[in-house]
Amino acid sequence: MRNQSIQREIGPHFAAHNSAPKVQIAFAAALVIGLAMNLSAFAAAPGSEKGATLLLQQTAPVSPLQKLPSEQQIPELRELALANAALPETVRFPETLREEGHTVRLAMHQRGSGTHERVLVMIHGVLADHDAWRYVTGELGADFDLWLIDLPGCGDSDKPDPDLLGPEGYSPTAMAERVLQAVQQSLASRPQLPRLTIVAHSLGGMIALRMTGDPALRQRYAAVLKQIDGMVLLAPCDAAVHQEIPKFTKIIKLRGYEAAIGHTLGIIEAGVAESEQASFCATNRATRETAGNLAGILIRAEDRRAAQAMLRQAVPWHERQHRPDWAAIKQLEANYRNIDVPCLIIWGQCDEILPVSMGYKLKDQIAGTRLIVLPDTMHAIQMERPQECAQLIREFSTWPLAMHSVPTAPSLAAGARSPVDH
Repeated sequence: MRNQSIQREIGPHFAAHNSAPKVQIAFAAALVIGLAMNLSAFAAAPGSEKGATLLLQQTAPVSPLQKLPSEQQIPELRELALANAALPETVRFPETLREEGHTVRLAMHQRGSGTHERVLVMIHGVLADHDAWRYVTGELGADFDLWLIDLPGCGDSDKPDPDLLGPEGYSPTAMAERVLQAVQQSLASRPQLPRLTIVAHSLGGMIALRMTGDPALRQRYAAVLKQIDGMVLLAPCDAAVHQEIPKFTKIIKLRGYEAAIGHTLGIIEAGVAESEQASFCATNRATRETAGNLAGILIRAEDRRAAQAMLRQAVPWHERQHRPDWAAIKQLEANYRNIDVPCLIIWGQCDEILPVSMGYKLKDQIAGTRLIVLPDTMHAIQMERPQECAQLIREFSTWPLAMHSVPTAPSLAAGARSPVDH
């Protein structure tokens, strides 16, 4: 069964929701007082996650997520989700092994006929899985084979404890190597080698840049990279992040018992629902399914710990000083010059997670890159503008890539503002 998780990279507000009944607040106060005598010991103890699991078994109030519409109630999204579900699918689990010695199986959801000359390798971002792409895959499955990867700790892939993998186990470089190994094994199973287009969002975009720019990976996986002749990156995260992102900081600091209490009282669900509604310019994109999947990631211990590790390790950062590690950032930026395939970067003009200025910077730093800015669009481009997104991916992937050119931005619905092509 497909995991129905969808890409969202916006953390909830973990304050008590104003609409929480007084009885819930009283219960929370009593629960917190009961834990207070040994709270720090509980949080640090190896069994604290077990305690959190017990709390999760308590009866929760009616979820605030039920106030959001289902995607089945939104005709456009319903049709796109049905088209995605209709695609034939094979799920493979290639085993990946890095030098630290730990094997991690990645789920590779292969959709389409399996006979197309081009494969789109699709990489989601943090707090997501392969179903991040379910509104665009139905539009693309007739023209391409699709390899949708679940990153380590996400979806149907293995979710090793971050402590087991070490301080860099969930870093973009580590995940880039595991993705390259998974693609390498999938290529070996094809009688004829297809051409590959990388399609990636947010943290997945950073991983794609690391795959194609890191000198050691380029040497080690040269045969795989030879098959890649283009990338479509949706709001890819740059190595240079100048300040902490408050919503992500809240997620990083969220502990197991806090997630358990917040879930029991419906506080996490309320915060996620509120955050989802603020995450789109379009009024019909915050759905019950989307918010529910994000809440589930925050509540489940192994998913949450993996996501927290991804966020901590995403960019070079001095945690104690709360400032960037500029020396490490400059080295990563220097590796952009190694990227030798044409790139199309798509950004939402109203992105509140990663500002559109980051897109202009990456365009200037990566040769052969074109930037298209979509107006009235926020961070989750493939969810907010799925049809335009699919059109751009299709046109780029069928364009003469050797000319390092990309198509003009697509026309939009009547009355919509036009995208800006740079």
